[in-house]
Amino acid sequence: LCFVFISINISSNTFAKTVGTLDGSITINPAEPNGDHEWYITPVDVTFHAEDDIQLAYIYYRITTEDETNPNWIQVDIRNQLTAKYDLTISMNKDGVHIAIFYTVDHIGNIGPTHASDLIRIDMSSPEVSLRKEQISLYEMKFTANATDNTSDIYTVKFYVDDNIEPTSEDTTLPYEFNWKRIGIHTITAKARDVAGN
Repeated sequence: LCFVFISINISSNTFAKTVGTLDGSITINPAEPNGDHEWYITPVDVTFHAEDDIQLAYIYYRITTEDETNPNWIQVDIRNQLTAKYDLTISMNKDGVHIAIFYTVDHIGNIGPTHASDLIRIDMSSPEVSLRKEQISLYEMKFTANATDNTSDIYTVKFYVDDNIEPTSEDTTLPYEFNWKRIGIHTITAKARDVAGN
């Protein structure tokens, strides 16, 4: 019998993970708020741009909302895409102040940096308003509007008489009131506008 001994030298780093170049960015559409005072009044599309030097495997993202508990990360499996670049777009249509966050993982498990958007303020809901009247004197009435908005808050309440296009009065502070002296039959209308422009 003849025995042959073969010696194989394997360097210590042969099976070590190679740290890839993972990166990314976030874009928002519309790029600028389309409401007033830095608010969006329509849904917002958020695109996570994921990049790796070889191949991506997963994208993890979550949307945090002010005054709410942070949600769990959502995993998106892109291993079958066999790509080093991938754009993932989600639509945000929930009222509130949000931040979009994501990170990526490559095909051998390297974790990339976390990317976060600026504040995304969304208010697509119109404020609610009701109106009550109070007799002040024989010819004077006081109208008080109860205006509420759950997201961006009330910016102004305008009072209209009959079918006038221009408001007769405007109030920007609580209580939203309009004193009016007149006789006859008329219609008083209160219209509320929130900070976002609804």
